[in-house]
This record gives sequence, structure tokens and C-alpha cells, in this order.
Amino acid sequence: VDKISTPQDLWSRLKLTDKKMSALEKTTFAGREFPTFHYEAPQHPPNGWKVLYMKRIDTVMVPFEDGFFEITHSAPAASYKDTFPVFEAMVASFQPKR
Repeated sequence: VDKISTPQDLWSRLKLTDKKMSALEKTTFAGREFPTFHYEAPQHPPNGWKVLYMKRIDTVMVPFEDGFFEITHSAPAASYKDTFPVFEAMVASFQPKR
């Protein structure tokens, strides 16, 4: 297994799975800048393939020593903005132990 050591590595590998992903960008939360990306994917029932709705997945990568932490927010695409402020606050307050 190849090691994923940078945000670019993670983004590149996920991009290969044919997801319609945003570009790898820098986003600021509470004055701190983080690599981020998002994409939409279908939500299926537990035992079926019918698409219930589209969900939006937002990913923020927090650099740490020789790698990074990945923090993800997943919500229905039509209403993800309702819970996104809580996600932003969590990312802004995240402090990895050293």
C-alpha cells in the first residue's frame, strides 16, 4: 500500500475514482488556512442501489508533523449549508495533540 502523505496525494487518489470533485483549494477557518475539497455522491439505502438523494462531502486536511488529519462533513446536497457552520467551528477549534 502506498502511503498518502500529503493533501495532494489524497485528492489525486480520490479524483481517480471518477468523482466529480472540486479542485484542491485553500480555505480559511478562524484565521487558519487548510487544504480543502468537496464532491457530491449518491446516497443509497442499506440494501439497495436506488439513489435516495445526493449528498455533499466536504473534506478539510489539517497538517500535522509528517502527515495530516482529514476531517469530513457529509450531508444532503440540498441542505448541507444548514450544518456546515458546525463543521466550520469544529475545524477551527481542532487542535491535534503533540
